[in-house]
Amino acid sequence: MKKFQLLAVLLIFILPVFLQGFVYLSDSEYIGLCGNERREYNAALEDEMASFERRQAEAEAASMLLEMEIEELKRQLSEINNDIAAHRQVAVTSEPERTPTRESEIVTSRNNPDTYTVIRGDYLSRIAGFSSIYGDWTRWPIIYRANQDQIRNPDLIYPGQILIIPRD
Repeated sequence: MKKFQLLAVLLIFILPVFLQGFVYLSDSEYIGLCGNERREYNAALEDEMASFERRQAEAEAASMLLEMEIEELKRQLSEINNDIAAHRQVAVTSEPERTPTRESEIVTSRNNPDTYTVIRGDYLSRIAGFSSIYGDWTRWPIIYRANQDQIRNPDLIYPGQILIIPRD
């Protein structure tokens, strides 16, 4: 925001001065002016000052409007983030618990870690969310890392794949 304000000040105040070509006189040059020229120069300075004050007021008004817009966008972003969090919570809590069937059976043996056979509609976060796996959908990267030899893209798993389920 500070960078934007600095840029606005630069564009509104400083750049027009260079474009206008107004010439400021030094003290010695001013002393060399006759009375009429001094009055004209002073009037030009007052006009210049009024122009700067007008530009400053416009810049401050524009800055206030932008700050209000930023606050509104922050509020909307917060609402969107809250909606996303609520939807994620609903998706996790409303996911039906399923019991292992013949085609999606969790196999445990003494020497091997658990395995899981993927069925149609499965995805890693869903599998991780099953209470018989981790009970926490956010732990899907553990499954992905353990099975990188057969999963190239964590968004794409296929029915019939047998996934290793590491246990703590």
